Amino acid sequence: MAGTTGCGKTTIANGVVQRWPFFQHLEIDAIRKELAGVPAHLRLTRSPLRDGLYSHGMSSLAYGELFRRIAADVSSGASVVADGAFRHRDRRAAAVAAGRTAGAVTLILELRLEHEEQLRRLRSRYMAGDSVSDAPPDVLAYHEQGWEPVGEDEADHIVKIDTAPPADIVIADVTSKIIGLLNIQT
Repeated sequence: MAGTTGCGKTTIANGVVQRWPFFQHLEIDAIRKELAGVPAHLRLTRSPLRDGLYSHGMSSLAYGELFRRIAADVSSGASVVADGAFRHRDRRAAAVAAGRTAGAVTLILELRLEHEEQLRRLRSRYMAGDSVSDAPPDVLAYHEQGWEPVGEDEADHIVKIDTAPPADIVIADVTSKIIGLLNIQT
């Protein structure tokens, strides 16, 4: 899954995994915290932009571990939902390569949401404090500024999803598209 912070990636990934437990949900924020020895739901108070857990070096380490887990899980017969911003084409290419090397058919879901609604959701999530992500609302501008659109040639299948409707409707749409593209038996 690719999309800027707060667009619904983790919500949609959780919905897919709930529907199909054979999918492994690999969440970049959880991996990042695991590598640092930080409990997943511990809210970090420092600004996440380019600091500590969100530094360029730690991001490279976390994505490297994500790619390793994609290959390992697919090699063991699992299907994978890789949940991260994947703002840059090179990170998406590395995730796709990890899956393909292990024999997977690859699909990138590019999640999109209108800016103001995304900002509203981010504020709500941040105030609730119950997300693995530490991203405050101001990170959205940073994500949007560095976003590289998903190209049609980046994976076996590319699906662009508007996450504005209620989550259950978006999850139903996503699972329907996955069934059609990947020939999953229901």
